[in-house]
This record gives sequence, C-alpha cells and structure tokens, in this order.
Amino acid sequence: MYEKLDSNNLKTAHPLLTLLFCGYLFYSFFEIYLNPIIGDSGKYLIFLIILLFFISYRSINIEIKWYHFLVLLWLLLKVASIYWASFNYIVQLHFLSQMGMVALFIIMTFVDFDEKFTTAIVNTLFFSSGLTGILCLFFSSPYLGIFDARQVLTLMGSQTDPNNQSAYLLVGIAIGLYWIFDGKGSSLFRMILLGSIAVNIYAIFLTGSRGGLLSAALIAVCAALLVDKGGHLISLNTVRNALAVGLSGFGVYCAVKFFLPADILARLFDLSDYAGGSGRVELWGNALELFKDNPLIGGGWGSYWGYNGYYEVVHNTFISVLADSGLIGFALLFIPLVYLAVKSLEQRFALSFLILIAGLAPAFFLDAINKRFFWNAIIIAFVLINGHQRQAQEIQEVQEIQGDGDERGIAAVKEYGKR
Repeated sequence: MYEKLDSNNLKTAHPLLTLLFCGYLFYSFFEIYLNPIIGDSGKYLIFLIILLFFISYRSINIEIKWYHFLVLLWLLLKVASIYWASFNYIVQLHFLSQMGMVALFIIMTFVDFDEKFTTAIVNTLFFSSGLTGILCLFFSSPYLGIFDARQVLTLMGSQTDPNNQSAYLLVGIAIGLYWIFDGKGSSLFRMILLGSIAVNIYAIFLTGSRGGLLSAALIAVCAALLVDKGGHLISLNTVRNALAVGLSGFGVYCAVKFFLPADILARLFDLSDYAGGSGRVELWGNALELFKDNPLIGGGWGSYWGYNGYYEVVHNTFISVLADSGLIGFALLFIPLVYLAVKSLEQRFALSFLILIAGLAPAFFLDAINKRFFWNAIIIAFVLINGHQRQAQEIQEVQEIQGDGDERGIAAVKEYGKR
C-alpha cells in the first residue's frame, strides 16, 4: 500500500490510507457529537487505522527510533504503577484510550511520510478546526445548560468541555497564522485565513476559557517570531509580524467588548479571579504533595484521584504525569517532545513547532494525557518534522550525486524532480 521510490526513502501513503487517517482526524474534532449516532464503535476507528497502517508496512523498511523506546518505557512504567496506585478509577476510564494513542503515535512515526500525505493531514486539521469555529457561531449554548459565561457548541443535545473545545480551535489558529506569515497563497486566500482565525478566536472567547486565550496568545507570538526562515530570530519580518499580532490582539480586545455577553467578559477579564485558577492551584498543590511522597516513580496511575479527599482531576497534564509516574516517567515522556521542539527550531520549521504548542499549551490547564487533541498534535508534529528532515537530507544527497556528474546521478536527479 506504499510506493517506494528508488531515489528517496520518503513513503507515499495509499490514497485510501490517507483518507482513513484524515477521517480519523475529522472524527477527533466531532467525536462527542458523532458518538450518539455511531455509538462506541467510533472509538475503535483508531485500532483499525493502526492495523491497516501496520499491514501496509510489510513491504517497506520501518525505522525504530530512540524515542519509541522512551515512550514505551513511560507506558510500561505507568501500567506497572497500577500495582502501587491507591485508586484505580482513572485507570478504568483511561486505560483503553491511553493504549490506543500510544500505539497510534508509534505506528505513525515508524516511517517518514512524503509532502503529499503531510499536506493532506494539515489541510484536514485546518478545515476541521475552522468548521468547529463556524458551527460555534450559530449553535453555541450555555455549558450544561446553566453556565452562561461558558458557551459551547451544542449539537443534538451533546456538548464538550469548554477547555477541550478551545484546544481544538487552537490548531486552526496555529496553521492559519503559519500560512499567513509564510506568505502562502494569494491576497484573497490570506483574507480567508484571517477570517477563519478571527472566527476561531471569537469561538474561544465564547467558551470563557482563560487557558485557551493564553494559549492562543502564545501561538500568535511564536508564529510571529518563528515563521520567518531567516538566520536570525529578530529580523525586519519578525518585528513586522510581532507588531501585526500586537495590533490585531488589541483590535480583537476592543471588538469583543462590544459583542461578548457581560458575564463572559467578567470571567475573562476580571484578573482578580485568576489567582486561584478556578480551584486549580489547590488541585496542583495536592498532586505535587503526592509527587513529593514518591518523587522517582510517582504515586501510581491516577492516585491523585481521592488523595487527601480531592476527588477531581489535576487540570494540569504536566503535574499529573509527575504525580502518576514521578521524575522518571516525566523524563521518559517529555524528552522526546523537547527533542521535537528543538529540532523544529533548529531547522526553522515553524509549522511542526506551532502544532506541538497548540497541543501542549492547553494541556497546562487540562488533564490531557488521554485526549486526542494532545496526542494528535504530538503525532502530527513528529510526522511533519520527520518528513521535513528526510526530504532535506535527500535533497542534499541528490545534489551531491548531481555534483558527481555520472549518468546514475543525473538519472536520480531527474527522477527526484518528477515528484
């Protein structure tokens, strides 16, 4: 189900596999709304994808990378920690989804996909996020029917958590800003991108998610500073981009003051209410106490639930990982992500970095370790940077062959140029 080109090692996914994976990404955005129609069978879509992609690899060479071992060791430690965990409620909720997301991460990073595949998945992300934003404009209602300061997309009586919804809106903002600052497309296309970004930002405001707004601001700053491919972080382009982001942010603030309901404005801009983080500070402190009791291997998977009488999730993925699996587990999981961020910055490949930030930034305010938006961002960022690195490497190799001037080298260059 793959074509393997003699002139390079980039893998071209079969159109059906591309369609299946893009379908999974679309499903991730609307899972909560589709499940009443298709039932729990939707949850097994991920395992079908894993199986079909794995079968398709039989005719090509897969590459087991060092970060696969680290993530698998983290998962092994997490599973083993069930035996010393005090509570198993979280394990029962998350076990299957955690296995599935880790398996999908590994299967999608075994090979390096070509630009055709990566373009398809980035376009799907942008479309799905943009569609979410548009639907939010017309079909938002108070969360759980009672929280007027938190408006979320409501379809067929189904709703998602406001913070989760904002996380799915962020990825569209990240991709749109990358395309704008990268000069992609015509002026009309960039105006369409600006409109889509504005809709998604307004939809985040509607959710009343302070973490979502802070994450959007971080993405905008990173996009302004990093998309320029020059050799310096600060250049005329980055200064211009930063000014554009600052002025746009001020314009958005002025605009929403006229359009947003007063209770949402009060929730978002009453800074005195930020200190407690909606009770998060207490939950974080409680989970950190658990971590301090077991700093190396943590208190066990989900042991924060019920610890010191707090029957709530931590609302911070980084702290919950520390509480679950200690410093060892934290390092095993996040060293690959640090590597991914560093590689993206080294190669000035801002798209993978921005998509990663779109998954990690909201995770600072949520328990996202089993969430699709968190793992999808990690998976796609790795797919992008792996393909980018391989493509750059093979362009260099082709240029070296071309420099040799032999017939085989010339033929290889011509073949590469056909792609």
